[in-house]
Amino acid sequence: MAVSDPLVVKESFLSAEARADGAKAIPARATTGARHDGPTPRQRWRKRGLVALAVVLGPYVAYVVLLNLAFATGLFTWLVNKGTPDFRMEIGSAWTLVPGRVHVKDCTLRVEDSNLQVFFVLPESVVDVDVLAFFDRTVHFERAKARDVRFWFRQKVEGTADPKLAERVALYPRIPGFEAIPLKAPGPKPPKTPEDIAKLWSIQLDDTEGTLSDLWLEEYRFKGSGYIRGAFRLDPLRKLDLRATRLELRDGVVTVGEHVAAKDVLASIRLAIPNLDVSALEAPTLLRTLDAKIDLGATLVAAPIRLYSDEALSLGDQGGRIAMTIGLQKGVLESGSRLSLDLDFSARKAPVTLHGGVIVEAKVGEVGRVDVIARIPSATALVGDDAGKTAFAARNVEAFATLALPSVDSPSFEGGTVTVGSLDAPDLRFLTPLLGPGVARAGRFHASFNGKVDSSFVARGSVMATATGVDLAFEGARVKATVKVAGAYTSAPKLEGGRITDAKIEAPTVSLEIPRAPERAASITGVAQEVSWVGLVPKSFSARALVNGSDSRILTVPVMRDEGVEAMAARSLVGSGPFRAGGSIHVAGGVVRARIGQAVAGKVLVTGGLVQKPTGLDAAFLVRALGLNVGLGITKGEVSVKPLKSPEWLDGELKRLGLLSAAEGSSQKVAPEK
Repeated sequence: MAVSDPLVVKESFLSAEARADGAKAIPARATTGARHDGPTPRQRWRKRGLVALAVVLGPYVAYVVLLNLAFATGLFTWLVNKGTPDFRMEIGSAWTLVPGRVHVKDCTLRVEDSNLQVFFVLPESVVDVDVLAFFDRTVHFERAKARDVRFWFRQKVEGTADPKLAERVALYPRIPGFEAIPLKAPGPKPPKTPEDIAKLWSIQLDDTEGTLSDLWLEEYRFKGSGYIRGAFRLDPLRKLDLRATRLELRDGVVTVGEHVAAKDVLASIRLAIPNLDVSALEAPTLLRTLDAKIDLGATLVAAPIRLYSDEALSLGDQGGRIAMTIGLQKGVLESGSRLSLDLDFSARKAPVTLHGGVIVEAKVGEVGRVDVIARIPSATALVGDDAGKTAFAARNVEAFATLALPSVDSPSFEGGTVTVGSLDAPDLRFLTPLLGPGVARAGRFHASFNGKVDSSFVARGSVMATATGVDLAFEGARVKATVKVAGAYTSAPKLEGGRITDAKIEAPTVSLEIPRAPERAASITGVAQEVSWVGLVPKSFSARALVNGSDSRILTVPVMRDEGVEAMAARSLVGSGPFRAGGSIHVAGGVVRARIGQAVAGKVLVTGGLVQKPTGLDAAFLVRALGLNVGLGITKGEVSVKPLKSPEWLDGELKRLGLLSAAEGSSQKVAPEK
């Protein structure tokens, strides 16, 4: 029988040895209750347990001690920052007990490249840290949960010489650790070698979520309730992979500086940028990689357009409302995307101040095309300087446009239509830019027009206008009339001017009055061969026209009270029959210049021109009747008759008035009598 216990073997051996020596036999000791010289089985199992526990807990204790020591001494952040030169992490405090799970307080992250700067503040967060990823030069955080996250973003600028840009940059977030003004580094940045790029650490966040309280994008800042969830990996100077990131904003306000721009903000934004090459990143490349879904609604309070333009734009007391649903696939708008805007506004572009309401709707009907329609049910425009303004009332204004949009970074205008149901002014002071501030004005104005606009912003259509009770008082003359105009128009590219062609003009009542002369009236009809202007608010105005009148006595008003033989002959020859005339007019800088090519009334033919300046009226005409030429001059409103003058005299006078250039020579040859 095999004996397994060594103590029993020893006792048996001693008993046998004693018997062999003839000694008294010693009985074998029972094992129960006997003294042991070695560990008992329980002790052996306890020892084995302690060894196993030491094997298991040793690495954990080392992990807890070493990692907490790395957090406490700043070694962890030093290692992260050393390996990622464009990424900076600062931690107020951090601790861990569960392997990989780290509790962090007051963590800030700063990210910078040659074009932008980003700042995160995480007051309190819990994150799983993949320690093994450090050996692969990767900062890998998983299942991060944070509360009250702050996110600030700003782009770098070349400089702030532009006052508008300086005003905007002053509203950018001030990011701790960066300069107050985010300036781009002068000159090109020396390229990194592949070896340098390979040494850069990657940053990876997976299954990250948190509440958001402060979102500051350049001059726009959102404060309210928000939620963010997403994941991304950034390999510096190599690749960015933003995966299914979701941002929700609720019950917040958007401010620009100290002013509230929007309130009641409700937004849901989903973004994805898969595998973007950031080695030489440009904005079009980013846009064409972007997948997004945006749902947004907000009440508009103020419009910060003053930051981008010298013109003022503000919202009325009623504010406005914006709503949008936009889908993007690789930078292309999805069908069904739409935007709506409904607001009251006030805008100024000297000398025009505009008040009104506008409704704008944009919809993507098919991929690559966007239809935009803008309606202004009513609006009022004040035209003129501060001393005297004319109010325009516009109603039923509608503009429709179609945009080609193969990608959001390359829009182009395809064409559209515009219609103005009515445009009314209670007086004619809006003519101040054309006629100068020294002209008294009265009368009412009404117009309507419609047309089509092509891709080069050339507009073509028809226009109708009526001016009733016109009373224009010049120095030395006064015109009263009722005028109706209907014709076709064509604008210049970009709408920087235009012209009206084949416009029919009717003046059922028109009269010309000069001091010390009675008033004469006539009905006039004509065709404007061409009317052109420069500028959205005309800086200059030109017209050529043919006119037919019912009563030629209006042409003799300047000499109506003159008792000289020439005046009497003029009145007799002109008579009271119909007349016709052709000529041109040019208005610029408050100066009116008019040329009469031929004006025929009875047996009288008149050629010449006039210049109306703030200092007065100057004119020169040559009148031919019965084979005799008579000169008629007006200097600062004073009329003088000069008998037996030749066409060369008229040429000289017109050159003096600036109505005929020296190179033109004699161009006022009088046609023979009929």
